[in-house]
Amino acid sequence: MNLQIVNGSVFVNDFIGGLAKITDTGIIKLQDKKFSCLTATGDNTIIISSSFTLPDIDSDANITLNIPDLKKLHKLLSLLDSSNFTLKVDPNSISYTSDDIKFKMHLYDDGIISSPSVNVDKINSIPFSNSFTVSIDNIKSLAKSSFLLPDIQKTYFTFKDGKVYGEITDKAQHNTDSFTRLLCDKIEGEEINKSLPVNIEVLRLLTSIQNDNITVKFSSQYGILTFDVHSDNLFMNYIVSGLIN
Repeated sequence: MNLQIVNGSVFVNDFIGGLAKITDTGIIKLQDKKFSCLTATGDNTIIISSSFTLPDIDSDANITLNIPDLKKLHKLLSLLDSSNFTLKVDPNSISYTSDDIKFKMHLYDDGIISSPSVNVDKINSIPFSNSFTVSIDNIKSLAKSSFLLPDIQKTYFTFKDGKVYGEITDKAQHNTDSFTRLLCDKIEGEEINKSLPVNIEVLRLLTSIQNDNITVKFSSQYGILTFDVHSDNLFMNYIVSGLIN
């Protein structure tokens, strides 16, 4: 099956590259004119549901790709010069051929790897207390400060007086250094004053997004944050569970 990839830079850098940052292997399914993949960190505190739409392909196209090395696939696709290119996709391989570049990457058979057993639709249907928009620039600024505190593995999203702050520290330990930054000064939803600690890795994942803003929803009942990213043909849904304080 030959697939024409439009907006190739988004497909390579955001879709495949975003998956490669969180896991080595993954199952990518082509169905209903889009690629989709569900993956998670080893401790399941960060779940990513990603999709990339292919508007020009046959709506009956249906295939499952068991990717053994997403990082390798990302590097191979990064070598392509064109923003639009055609991949030959079969159940056991992904290949590309042009006058100057040719590659073929073999895939795993079904059943060797698996996707997380998570019902994303159920998570996204839970009642969310608040929603707000955060700029990628503010996320990047907060992430940069984490290099000054390399031993800290938590970020606290603090909701106070209708604003959202990001704080890098560890409140479970005494005499821990900290850095705090205002992320958003407007929240929609109920008034709430609390902090939610999450894995700091979420900051590093979000900084790679080629977008201006992220839509965030917070469930005070379940201690969950979701980060939604829309960019051209791409949709990424990050589901982040709170840690113990």
